[in-house]
Amino acid sequence: MLTIVEVPEGNASMGKGGVPWNTIDKPGTPPKYCIIVKGAPNIILGKCSKQALKNGMTEDFTDISNSRAMEVVDDLSSQALRVLAIAVKPV
Repeated sequence: MLTIVEVPEGNASMGKGGVPWNTIDKPGTPPKYCIIVKGAPNIILGKCSKQALKNGMTEDFTDISNSRAMEVVDDLSSQALRVLAIAVKPV
């Protein structure tokens, strides 16, 4: 599922206490719109190039990062839990 949302003016982060916009795309410039996609982790994560960290910074989403994430997905899936991935792209 793909959703395009307009980012309210003056919104400094993705939600209250969320990742600051300025660490995701253009420093100091909140985007006008944001594309959000959710779906199967193996598909969504395979298209990602960056990941947001708990401290608000971003880093490359490497093959090692993908493998670690898929281990968690496999563990949760083995417990009969449904797992979705979410990706965000400011535009």
